[in-house]
Amino acid sequence: MDKNDAVFLGAVGVALKACGNAALVVAKIPVARPGILGAIGLMVEAPVIVPAAGVVAAVAGVGYVGYKVHKHLNSEKNNKPKFLNN
Repeated sequence: MDKNDAVFLGAVGVALKACGNAALVVAKIPVARPGILGAIGLMVEAPVIVPAAGVVAAVAGVGYVGYKVHKHLNSEKNNKPKFLNN
């Protein structure tokens, strides 16, 4: 792990800490109301909630993999054919 990796992982850690217990509402789905109101067909919308830290971690993971792929493809050690080294 080089210095850039350590800085990146530190920044992700700070972002996850800042999220705390925050949550994001990603959708609302219709569900039947409880009791007799649900029995006669009345509906209410229920939120679908995901933790914000999970979203931050997923985006950071995808970004990290993209960074590593870009770094590998553009490295000097990568054996490219002569005609691609222009």
